[in-house]
Amino acid sequence: MKEMDRQQEETLAYFRRAAGEWRRRAEGSVPRKVNVIKQRNDYVLRVAQERARTACALDVGCGTGELVCELARRGIEAVGVDFAAEMIALGRRKAEDEGIANARFVHASIFEYDPESNRFDLVSANGFIEYISPAELGEFIRRARALLAAGGSLVMGSRNRLFNAFSLNEYTKMEIDRGAYERLVAESLIWADASSFEEARDSLLARDGKLPSIDRHPLTGIGVHTRHQYTPGELIRRLTRAGFEPVGIRAVHYHAAPPRFAREHPDAHVQFAETMNAYAPACLCLIPFSSSFMIHAVRS
Repeated sequence: MKEMDRQQEETLAYFRRAAGEWRRRAEGSVPRKVNVIKQRNDYVLRVAQERARTACALDVGCGTGELVCELARRGIEAVGVDFAAEMIALGRRKAEDEGIANARFVHASIFEYDPESNRFDLVSANGFIEYISPAELGEFIRRARALLAAGGSLVMGSRNRLFNAFSLNEYTKMEIDRGAYERLVAESLIWADASSFEEARDSLLARDGKLPSIDRHPLTGIGVHTRHQYTPGELIRRLTRAGFEPVGIRAVHYHAAPPRFAREHPDAHVQFAETMNAYAPACLCLIPFSSSFMIHAVRS
């Protein structure tokens, strides 16, 4: 079995076991933890609201269905796709319990999902691309473009590789060993100095920005916790090459100090992160210090 196939099997097994825990995380019921799922969902909801028209939406890797149900509550025909049956069951139960008629859940891989000829105004993938290989990411972006109507929005969440330069842990050491550290800092400076997303985007598109790949977690090797990371610049270039126009970005899960501080002082970390979250939509300089980000691109 190929390595990426084994990783996907481990990922599926993990989400089958942890479906209930992910429901609690999405609902914000896990104490002393930053609600990253809500931060990501809020950005998707903002994009849906600001678009001229959002009649139907697809959430890929929908988990326990919080985003799908919230989109549906706002009058949008919302479909959630996930390859973990346990997650889909929780999503369906939530929609039924709350009487949400226009939320639909499909147990399938996005690579096999048949949309019945529907075209979507919005496709979101909040915590999905970190669990697929870089090659599959390219396939997913092409698939998303085919599923979108002209002018449709693709909103993706990603673990932020730029944060490795500032986390001061095993990831930082790994980036130094691979010769990527200076490139990460160079991109971080672009985000810190840019006065607009367009300025940062155009600067990054003018650069090569190629980074050595990270195939394994520095401590554990292959496994479900080995999740792929990208810099915003990497995704901007991939999306542009695939026929999208990147139009926005948002920092997710700001860190005022390295992750060790969050482990040792979780309450203070949550307080800092939640306070800074209010500034995230407008402050590009927060991106390098956030462990995740969301990016919005429009089908050209």
